[in-house]
Formats: sequence, C-alpha cells, structure tokens
Amino acid sequence: ETFAKGINFATEVKAGKIGLAISADMPVDGGGKGAGPSPKDLAMAGLAACTSMTIQARLAGMVASGRLAEDTVESIHVEVEDNTPAKKHMPDAIKIRVNIKADLDETQRKQLVLASKTCPVKRIMSGEIEGGPVMEFSWES
Repeated sequence: ETFAKGINFATEVKAGKIGLAISADMPVDGGGKGAGPSPKDLAMAGLAACTSMTIQARLAGMVASGRLAEDTVESIHVEVEDNTPAKKHMPDAIKIRVNIKADLDETQRKQLVLASKTCPVKRIMSGEIEGGPVMEFSWES
C-alpha cells in the first residue's frame, strides 16, 4: 500500500501485515529528492530478501530431516545488482550473487541452487504470473 501527497515522488509505503512504513522516493536524476530508496531499489531488496529466505527455508528442511546440523551454516549473504543504463529506469539485466558460508557437500549445494530458483519474487519478476498484475483504478474529485 502506498500514499503520495501531490506530485513530488515522495511516497509512503506500508509493507506487509505489520504495516512497516518506508519512505520511498525517486533519485535526484529522476526528478525526486533521493530521500529514500526508489521503487526499483525496493524491488531489488525484496529479491535479495526472498532469495535468502528461500535458501534458509531449504536449509531448515535439511536440519529438520537430520541431513544437516543446525550450526553448519555461519552466514548467507545475497547481493542483487541491476544493470540499468544511464538515464533509464529499466535494468538490462539483474545479477543475484549468493555467498553461503557453510560446510556443505555437493548434493546440498545443488539443492540450495535449485531452491533459490523457486524464490517467489524472482518468479514474479520472471513473468510467471499468468496475465501479469491486474490494475484497478478509482477516481475522486
């Protein structure tokens, strides 16, 4: 959910069921004040978080089934880089770098690579929603 007062690009974003408030803005070169992350920045952060959580979920399953000791994983670092040309808003490419500090065998590593591909945000960005997002407008005077 978002709310913007006027046309200055500053937009309050309420995320999730807890209603976490985030101030989003366009970068200065896009007409905003750069007072918060851009919508694209938020999307990239969501992709990084989703990738990390999807991997963590698979690791939790490995722990629950006894195939992995809980203290095996020290850290998971996910970095998302978008290749957006100057003066453009749409990236030409998005690269996801995942670094997992853990003592894992080859089979476990392959399972995590496969799991990462099931991240819902990645799937949304890849166009896996049939018909795409549906927009509805209402007007007030």
